[in-house]
Amino acid sequence: MSALAQPDVASDSVAAPSAKSASSGKPTKSMRATNRLLSKSVIRTLSRTKGLDSTHIFVKAANGDVTLSGTVTDPDQIDLAVKTVQGVAGVKSVRNLIRLQVQSS
Repeated sequence: MSALAQPDVASDSVAAPSAKSASSGKPTKSMRATNRLLSKSVIRTLSRTKGLDSTHIFVKAANGDVTLSGTVTDPDQIDLAVKTVQGVAGVKSVRNLIRLQVQSS
């Protein structure tokens, strides 16, 4: 009786998603799941940050690159949000699109 070694499909599929996503332009299922987890982690961290009202801050994550958008009422909160997100595990870069909301009197 003889046995032939078969290629490890699991390890090939782990390395291949980046090649597939780069050629097709669409993120793979596992990449989307990773992006969702990172977004949730960032949102959770922002909501737990003292002195920050993250109610109107929106988060989008893609391959470790996080984009923050929305509005805050105090300019100091923009810096606080960006610095907080930079410290979250898995974040490579932070793009800040948060705007200052002008309050009417």
